[in-house]
Amino acid sequence: MTPKPIAIVGAGLAGLTLNRALARHGIRSIIYERASASPRHNYGITLFPTTYEPLLSILDTSLAAFTQRVAVDSYGSTSGTGFLDREQLLPSTVPPPRSMRVNRAKLETLLTGDDGARPDVRYSHEATGIIPSEDSGSASLLLFKSVDSSSPVASDSPAGTESHAAIIDTEGVHSSLRTWSIGHIHNVPSVLPFVTIRGRRRVRRAVFDSKYAPALRGSKAREIKTEEGVVLGIYVDHVNDEDVGITWIYSRAARLDTTVPDALFQPDRSTSEASRIPDAFFDEAKHVLDTDSVRRDPLLAEVFDVQKMRNDRLLSWLMRSVDLEIEQLRQAYARGVLLIGDAAHAQPILGGEGANQAIADALSLAEHIAVHGVGGLGEWYETALLRWEASCQRARRAIFEMHEGGSKGNVRAAI
Repeated sequence: MTPKPIAIVGAGLAGLTLNRALARHGIRSIIYERASASPRHNYGITLFPTTYEPLLSILDTSLAAFTQRVAVDSYGSTSGTGFLDREQLLPSTVPPPRSMRVNRAKLETLLTGDDGARPDVRYSHEATGIIPSEDSGSASLLLFKSVDSSSPVASDSPAGTESHAAIIDTEGVHSSLRTWSIGHIHNVPSVLPFVTIRGRRRVRRAVFDSKYAPALRGSKAREIKTEEGVVLGIYVDHVNDEDVGITWIYSRAARLDTTVPDALFQPDRSTSEASRIPDAFFDEAKHVLDTDSVRRDPLLAEVFDVQKMRNDRLLSWLMRSVDLEIEQLRQAYARGVLLIGDAAHAQPILGGEGANQAIADALSLAEHIAVHGVGGLGEWYETALLRWEASCQRARRAIFEMHEGGSKGNVRAAI
């Protein structure tokens, strides 16, 4: 009898890594993704060596080949490094030595497997619930809502006879299956009191080489904090012969102790409102950035030019945090869903370790399944929870520390 496949909900880093790691152990899985096609996450993320080194064996590749494929400054036959100068980052966000800046889209392409190991991904499938299978208490039919239909239907094999040995949700805090498994009350992430505006920009290669590269000194990221306590970050996303993609961030603590409401802190805004940046931001940025410490720094003056910022692809980021308690995780598992990655322990984007923890979850869980099978998967939580708690505490501490007060020293050190 052919073993039932494992259902993975979400085709992000955790889902793709879990699929690839299970395949390495000869275990079949199917990925269900709500999007209609593979998203293009063409931006940079930081990977710790404790994350990328275990990936090398799963991908059957060398560090040099891995870097060539995924580093933000690798392109064509040009091999980059993804180098991060720790002295150009704020103390609270400095990653471990040998950490690497990689392009997420490139990493997901590598995980997807252009070497013949491509995963079985069912797009336009939004998982909404589970029906226990009659033939086995550990096998279930996954309910999903097709993008072409509002009615939930049972997900199975093309022949309509196959259920799943286990169902693992990696989709994140907005997962419908996560809501189904733990309830609406526990599904709401907390929004930390910070205002963060993210901009993305394409810079002509000649401009990057003349204005950006000298100040970055080879690093693929730079962070400073102004006298007013505003965090400014510049990050390389991708490089080619024609242009360079960068992300910048402007972030500060929300003003909660004033009689006038903070017009930029909108914790209850909808996802669709994230791209609506109020004029109050540009007025504030012009005041904050019109200082000697910014004007005399060529890179800061170039990136944080308010007129150029208006033309960038802007988003207002909410710094969300979710740290489910063990009883909530057990509740989800009792209903047939194992939550990992952001579905279990979402962290704020700034200061967080989301990508690293998601990949670590997937690798650890695949190893557990390979050794112990899918029976008693809830036991995996007992060891994973200690790592999650430590990581979430580091993330919350980092984002609060990076926004504490003003810091002329950081500005001068970065110039």
